[in-house]
Amino acid sequence: DHPLRFYENRTLLMLACWRGRSRVVSLLLSNGASPYSRDDRGATPLLMASWAGQTVVVKLLLQQLEAATKLNRQRLLDEKGGSPMTSSCGGRGSKTALCWAERKGFHGIVRLLERAGADTSHRGDAA
Repeated sequence: DHPLRFYENRTLLMLACWRGRSRVVSLLLSNGASPYSRDDRGATPLLMASWAGQTVVVKLLLQQLEAATKLNRQRLLDEKGGSPMTSSCGGRGSKTALCWAERKGFHGIVRLLERAGADTSHRGDAA
């Protein structure tokens, strides 16, 4: 992963995922950026893209994870992390990418994450 970090220890990949910059995400991933990095709130690139409703970026990250070992992929799908924002847009607390997408009404992302094998037992956490 690139040593350059931003506010709350976010990587370039995290920022590109959050903002929906799919070409930048592809470029960063192809040059070794880690989809497993976490910021100070525990958010991963997948969680940030899910939180922000970036469907194309979620698809890219899930494609990248297909090549990962099953254990690493499942870990990333099921890890919890905090909201990238401290405002009321999405709530607070630590939730999975699936819970954030569900809470914010991004049904397409919810379906993508479910198909990828995200743990649906955390559904009650979305409230």
